[in-house]
Amino acid sequence: MKQKTPTLSIITICYNIKDEIERTCKSIVNQTWQDFEWIVVDGGSTDGTVDILKKYQLNWLKVSGLIL
Repeated sequence: MKQKTPTLSIITICYNIKDEIERTCKSIVNQTWQDFEWIVVDGGSTDGTVDILKKYQLNWLKVSGLIL
């Protein structure tokens, strides 16, 4: 069976924004409309940003791309 393509792509580009990315993750997770994919592109963060993103990737399957 072919997987349905989402209607909307949300793209988050980040670098060393540990203090802000948690709020972004919570906002995405709490959306009531679910026909979207979330693509995250990290520029090589070293401040813990990636750890927070991985936590949401593991807990919420709508995170469809985490490019590290």
